[in-house]
Amino acid sequence: MTTATATIATPRYTTTDLLRWIDTNSYYVGDLCYTMEEDWEEICEIYDDRHVTDTYELFDGRVFKMVSTGGDGTFPGSNGVNYSVDSGTIGVIKVSDIPPGNWNDLLETVNAGIASVELLMGADSNEVAYFEDGRLNFGITDINLGNYWLEDDDEGIDIEAEDAE
Repeated sequence: MTTATATIATPRYTTTDLLRWIDTNSYYVGDLCYTMEEDWEEICEIYDDRHVTDTYELFDGRVFKMVSTGGDGTFPGSNGVNYSVDSGTIGVIKVSDIPPGNWNDLLETVNAGIASVELLMGADSNEVAYFEDGRLNFGITDINLGNYWLEDDDEGIDIEAEDAE
């Protein structure tokens, strides 16, 4: 008689990594709806879907950046991560600003390969991410948001034309 055994994969990142990320200048990059559940209602109230990478501040002073992706989907990063989006946005927030109640969610998304944590030395919250040519850039990584950003139709807007106004 042959018995099957299940192999449980060891997570790539653990609580030890999370504590290190909190103590360093590390940022979570991905759909903030996965890791900011406690604050999601407030985030949605203050987010201005103008299709630019803006900096926003929560009532308690925590700062994040967020940009529209034009819808849900998967967006490839130059770091090999395929960023999964369910809120139509990708955001960047300091790991230490994610509520402890969402730390398991952070680890799950990073271990699943649908988000990342980036160490950005010498960057402050306003310099962490910027948008250029249909790509969200942070550190040495960028996420391709596709043609949504480069079109001027009902579903996307022409960034250059908007900036000229």
